[in-house]
Amino acid sequence: MPITFFNWQSGALSPGVAPYNTLSPNLIAVRDELGKRFGGTSLGGYGVRPVRGGSSPSSHGFGSAFDWRIADDAARAAAMAWLIANYEVLGVQAIHDYRGGRIWHANRYPGKDPNTWWRPSQVPNMGESWAVYLHIETDRSNWSNNTPVANRVGVSTNPPPEPPPAVGFDPSRGIWGLYPLNKAKPTLREVTSAPSKEISEYTRYLQGVLMLKASQPIKVDGDFGPATTTAVKNLQKFLGLTVVDGVVGPNTWKVIDALASR
Repeated sequence: MPITFFNWQSGALSPGVAPYNTLSPNLIAVRDELGKRFGGTSLGGYGVRPVRGGSSPSSHGFGSAFDWRIADDAARAAAMAWLIANYEVLGVQAIHDYRGGRIWHANRYPGKDPNTWWRPSQVPNMGESWAVYLHIETDRSNWSNNTPVANRVGVSTNPPPEPPPAVGFDPSRGIWGLYPLNKAKPTLREVTSAPSKEISEYTRYLQGVLMLKASQPIKVDGDFGPATTTAVKNLQKFLGLTVVDGVVGPNTWKVIDALASR
């Protein structure tokens, strides 16, 4: 059913009052399926407390959120992609990607693309390299849905995340060990014809960094297509670059190399 975003901080409900005094049955079902598909560990669910860095009641106080740690970057990115692709079936209205320093909301802002992320300001732990966890919220209409996810109609049978390409690590050359950091590289953009071997390898390097270091759910295949363009634009927008065009020129390469060296 369509998701209607419910603001748990609106004051319409009081935290810790039945039935919202335990973790949502819907989130228990989502959490169980998330663990089966992508691994990870629970960092908690129900608990009455203020939001991080504020005084409003946290969604946790209504049992409408849980935190889930996935240390592997590729698995975490795949988990977010799966949650968003199936958000209506799962009853998921929000994802906070603490490692990526960004937030996704379903249907909170009419007309926005459901894949749109935004960057909050002054939220503790957001963007920290150690904060490899997700905050996941249910909407109010699905709060009590206790149907196991595997039994829900329309849920994707998303395959396990693809392993990263088998390329050795070399700190002097970045995570993929392909090209020296901070050296001039060719400008990359979306192409419709077959790229040269060199451009394909640079594209593969770019995609690897976007996938593992920027949590972008893309394939590392050396093909600079629409998905890679979108991933580059997302990174450019997230970092506040002057030009958001999906083209990887000198300024964007500096960002990619900086990510690759971490």
